[in-house]
Amino acid sequence: MTYSNRIQIAQATTDWAKSLAQRSTHFVTLNPHRPARFDRGGVNTRGSDAHALLRRWDAYVNCDLIGKRWQEAGMRHLRCEWVAYPEGHELNRHWHLLWRLSADLYPERVDRAINDHLIRSTTYERQLEHLLNWHWKRVIPSGTCVIREVSSPDGLAFYATKEQIFTDNQASFITSKEFHTS
Repeated sequence: MTYSNRIQIAQATTDWAKSLAQRSTHFVTLNPHRPARFDRGGVNTRGSDAHALLRRWDAYVNCDLIGKRWQEAGMRHLRCEWVAYPEGHELNRHWHLLWRLSADLYPERVDRAINDHLIRSTTYERQLEHLLNWHWKRVIPSGTCVIREVSSPDGLAFYATKEQIFTDNQASFITSKEFHTS
């Protein structure tokens, strides 16, 4: 693939991310702080690939916010939606997510999940960050999660996709829709 083709693909990805960022409520960075593969894994990865890590995190978060029936088709509209863009090489691989809570998710459900984990923080953003971080640590104990409210959608879209110029990253973004089969 030529350099100009890679530029065109990266620009198209950034444009798509801008439209996603307009609908996103939060910008999330998930870092495993250990080697993790960007691909969808194989028989020897033992669940350490990006797809497996993000799938488990998504399941924990949705189950906690929606309840045990979160996988049912009738609950689809309540699930969190996100797109994760990979960044970094070798030992510093992590993902930037354009993430949103469902508008149909009652605030009481989020409050219940926060209270269930005895999260006490000064702001709602910090409480939500602790909740998402708690589930990320369930998936990968060395990991960290940072969450910010979307304030500049275009800037966040550019930041999230800044490494989409690299051929390996162009096919490595993951969406939450990949895990929602029902």
